[in-house]
Amino acid sequence: MANRPSDGLGHAVRTSAVCRAWEARGNRSILVVDRLDPSIAPLVAGLDVRAAGGDDAESLRADLDGDVPAIVIVDGYRFSDALLDDLRRAWSPVIVSIDDHSTASRSSADIAVDPNAGATRPAALSAKAIALLGERFTPLRPEFSARRACRSAATGPIVVALGGSAAADGSRALGGLIGADLGPMRVMGHRPPELGSIPMVDDPARAIDDLVAAPFVIAAAGSTAWELACLGVPMLLVTTAENQVPVARAIDAAGAGIDLGPLHDLGPTDLRDAAVDLIASPERRAAMSTRGRALVDGLGARRIAATLDASTLEVRPVTIDDAELLLSWRNDPVSRANSFRSDPVTIDEHVRWLTDRLADPDSLLFVVERDGAPIGQVRFHPSADDEVEIGVVVAPECRGLGLGAPVIVAGSIELLRRRPVARILARIKAENSPSIAAFDLAGYVPLDAPDPDADVVSLHCLRSPLLGDDASEPIR
Repeated sequence: MANRPSDGLGHAVRTSAVCRAWEARGNRSILVVDRLDPSIAPLVAGLDVRAAGGDDAESLRADLDGDVPAIVIVDGYRFSDALLDDLRRAWSPVIVSIDDHSTASRSSADIAVDPNAGATRPAALSAKAIALLGERFTPLRPEFSARRACRSAATGPIVVALGGSAAADGSRALGGLIGADLGPMRVMGHRPPELGSIPMVDDPARAIDDLVAAPFVIAAAGSTAWELACLGVPMLLVTTAENQVPVARAIDAAGAGIDLGPLHDLGPTDLRDAAVDLIASPERRAAMSTRGRALVDGLGARRIAATLDASTLEVRPVTIDDAELLLSWRNDPVSRANSFRSDPVTIDEHVRWLTDRLADPDSLLFVVERDGAPIGQVRFHPSADDEVEIGVVVAPECRGLGLGAPVIVAGSIELLRRRPVARILARIKAENSPSIAAFDLAGYVPLDAPDPDADVVSLHCLRSPLLGDDASEPIR
């Protein structure tokens, strides 16, 4: 569910990105928007999009026409805790709140996403709820990550992208761009009257081509700013709403753009002068491009979707009755090749090992299931104070289905809800790229700087802010 147009186009666009990532995992989605506006059509093409009848559970039930959602995502300022409680009573879904800087303060969500730099765990959020915070979870449409390597000479027109609303209208600074010696320009999205003589982007469906080709973009610091960072496009940022201020500051601090402050506070020549300076500094633009791509990798929607998939899985403790199943997974040739011990294990060795592990109060072993069928194992053992190491095996018949990341997430969350550990560490053979990619999508980050000569890659997941401090419960 996205709120549009009163909350701005960005809410619908980023929710549509999560829908696409969810569908890429073999699932189905429905995107409900305020109204089916022509400006959004090219951005949600191919999705099941429906116009909302209202902001209450009964209206949404009518919009879905009999469909019962397992997961409901809300993105927009008008969606309250009262609505979330109504949705929970209606369907008992997993509720996901996408919110900027905890503006909405939704305490009822099961998963909270704040895809902004410097995001912190919402104070009102339940300790057991999952929080996905920061630029690694910025949900962008898949074409942005696909075009990251396409930027070259950037000889196209400068693009002005101030969002889908009229918030920029009336700015003195915009008028200063007219007649300036800046070369060709184009306007994307809403065109303020002050820019009436500047042509619009010809084809909104191909707008990404104009962004990639632009030497830089003058943009409002909304969702477009994260798209530009992902593409490596330098930017002059202005703010037209309070929730854009932290975004502009974060991108400026990262060196991926220049924060010029509130648009309506700028004088008649401020924006023009900044643009002239940036045109004259190709070195600075090149540095912004590199830093932007380092800031946002474009995989945020896929990371969110992997966590959503994990919420549909069941996790149970391993028992001795699982010995034969786990041994068959462990002795599979692919599992052995990726293990730090690659020789086969006999059934007697395995039963002794499993018996010892099950008797060890410091070790935890889980089987992850989908619809009652085992699809993977996740095990944990201590490696240091307040730190555990994770081991993962995906069932051979389930490989290649995108289940690695959800299995990792499901197991990690189960551990963190049982033990107050500070960090989970993953050690992976450097040549095991599928496992490294799965841990990345599961939200794990590199522990050390990249080393192309290393035999082992280490990634880690921090407990805080993923779960609250009071999320642990006694082992069942």
